[in-house]
Parts: sequence; structure tokens; C-alpha cells
Amino acid sequence: MTLRKQIREIIPFCETFVTYDVMLLIIAADDAGIAINIKAINALLPHSASYMRQIFRTLENDDMIKMNRDPADKRNVVVKPSEKMRAAFGAYCRRAEDALFNEDAADLFDVRKALAELD
Repeated sequence: MTLRKQIREIIPFCETFVTYDVMLLIIAADDAGIAINIKAINALLPHSASYMRQIFRTLENDDMIKMNRDPADKRNVVVKPSEKMRAAFGAYCRRAEDALFNEDAADLFDVRKALAELD
């Protein structure tokens, strides 16, 4: 739960983990030196095409991704992370590491407390 809170604070457009999955795939492909295109992303993630188009549009409008026609096949659109996306994930990784490995973290999710409040 703490990590979900961190995601929403640093990457506020991640209303669902679908957007997060798309972003992770784009960053992972770019880090591996792979030019990933929309067709491949849609094939790897089992979500509706219309919802995926909405996610790509939002990410592009928020300057999180750069989309360009594939020079080798103009029918495909290659997706790359922007510097803004890289900075957001860097900040998220640093905060997540603090939350996971800092025993004094004040905002760690306490499952016992949450369950007790349900009773």
C-alpha cells in the first residue's frame, strides 16, 4: 500500500496499474536498447485497444512518452520514454527504496491496524 501511495504522489496519472504497466514496459524496452512499438505493447499487455489508445494519448499529452513512426516500417509507431518519465520513475524508485528498507518510515502501511479498524 505504501508503494501505491508513492506511485500516486510521484506519478499522479497512474490511476490504475495499466498505465504503470505500460510505462514500465516502455522504460524496460528502452533500457534494453529495444525499439518497442505500440503493436508490440498491445500484444504484451492484455487490455482493450481503445483503453490502450487512451493511455498512449494521455502519456503523450503529459510529455511522458515520445512517439514516432518506425523508420523501418512506417505502419508502426515506436514509443520511447521522455526525460520527464525517466525523472518520475527515478524519484519513485528512490522513495520506494526508502519505504521498503527504512524501518523508521512513518507512512508504512500497517495491515494489522487496518484490519483492526474494520472490526
